[in-house]
Amino acid sequence: MTMESVAARAKTGVAVLYRRWPNKDDMVLAAIRHYGTTHPVEAPDTGSLRGDMIAFFTGFGVARVGFTAIVSATFAGLLDTTGMTPAEVREKVLTDGSRWSRTIYGRAHDRGEIDLTAIPTAVLRCP
Repeated sequence: MTMESVAARAKTGVAVLYRRWPNKDDMVLAAIRHYGTTHPVEAPDTGSLRGDMIAFFTGFGVARVGFTAIVSATFAGLLDTTGMTPAEVREKVLTDGSRWSRTIYGRAHDRGEIDLTAIPTAVLRCP
């Protein structure tokens, strides 16, 4: 993937892309963030934490299978050129809308399945 190939597909000039994004890596991160924002995977409400997690990850896999293949190929190059860790990339592409865990874990807390005050934040950020 090059800035030239993106410009050609978008029917614009490379200079236009560089006015918006200073480099290819920033453009890739913006594209990943945009896709996640415009194609949200809803947090299901099955009535149990286990059911919600199974339904969410099943739906996520189905909804994002094609996109995941493209991102995986681009991701390796992104990590190599930027030196960012996967966690740093995650922080750059996640938006408030993509924090599905707040919704699912919040519902589980409200049902009495878990105590959010007793679980470390790092654990709540993991599936």
